[in-house]
Amino acid sequence: MYISVVIPAYEVNERFPIVIAAISGQLKGYEFEIIVVDDGSVTPIASRFPEVANLSGVRIIRQGNLGVGVARDVGISEARGSLIALCDSDDVWLEGSLAERLTILDNDPRVLMVGCLTNSPSSTVRHLRNQYNETSFYIKLSDQLRKNYFQPSTVIFKRIALSFFKKDKYFNIGWKSNSEEGYFFGIIAANGMCVLVNKVLVDYDGGKAGFGVKGLSASIIRQQLGEYFNIFLLHRAGAISRIGLVKYLIFYSLKFLRRLTILLLRRLNIFSRKSNADSALKTESLGRKVN
Repeated sequence: MYISVVIPAYEVNERFPIVIAAISGQLKGYEFEIIVVDDGSVTPIASRFPEVANLSGVRIIRQGNLGVGVARDVGISEARGSLIALCDSDDVWLEGSLAERLTILDNDPRVLMVGCLTNSPSSTVRHLRNQYNETSFYIKLSDQLRKNYFQPSTVIFKRIALSFFKKDKYFNIGWKSNSEEGYFFGIIAANGMCVLVNKVLVDYDGGKAGFGVKGLSASIIRQQLGEYFNIFLLHRAGAISRIGLVKYLIFYSLKFLRRLTILLLRRLNIFSRKSNADSALKTESLGRKVN
């Protein structure tokens, strides 16, 4: 068994060697390669972390700053493994992560892709009903279109899954947003069995939230348009019907309104807490002046 791990990377931080160590440690005993695609970092990753670049099995490919979608596609196209795993440069595979997912892929020829939960608050199995085994769920295309249950750093898939895509376009699908992976996971779910392990097996950048933080509010409309774009591509690929296309366009519009409401409430809550803190400081300052 030959396993390829693809990592798109840009301006990585000190967490990066930990990410690589966690992956390489779990790959012992397998034939493997770790492909890091440096997406135009100002300081080349190979120069910044030579100890990583010199590790056996690690290959660093440097390109211009073309975006994470292009970087993933380049890495996948370069991968030689019969199994391909994805990971981001700030996400860490927890102990046993690889073995838990490989067990399912090894034992069931029907399964094309296996993912797992992360420690992000948005990573849940809520609404899933199709039990695969006592610790996992089978994810149908309809499940995946209602909620993105897979995050790139959690998935391992069989090379044969790539045969369902055209022109080596997996993530770089012509629209840069925060939802490019929706098309990739949708195509695989439409053509084979996908399984989600109901365990936290990946540390998602210290447990960051899915949206509404780190400036994502500025790109929420772009993300929404990206989800519409994914649906149109899935329809064009024959994965969903015309009726399904209309149904999901309405569903995503309602979902967007909900997401926007949550985002605004979070912002208002932050603003309210800041205002209260400012008032408390002013009161304290006034009290000192009086005294």
